[in-house]
Amino acid sequence: MNDIVTADYVPSEDEPFMNERQKSYFRHKLITWKNDILREARETLEILQQENANHPDLADLASSEADRAIE
Repeated sequence: MNDIVTADYVPSEDEPFMNERQKSYFRHKLITWKNDILREARETLEILQQENANHPDLADLASSEADRAIE
């Protein structure tokens, strides 16, 4: 994390709102969340690119598109 925030830190109502420690805590939390979202988006794109196969009939194509819509 950061020098100000330890891994077991949890913001409390007893400390000043958005002090440096809380800012550092939430900055780390948001960056982690952003990285998770970007990783999942990359994984989804890779899966979609791998599944971009030719389908012999319309039923197979519709089934494949429905599977992708669920993701």
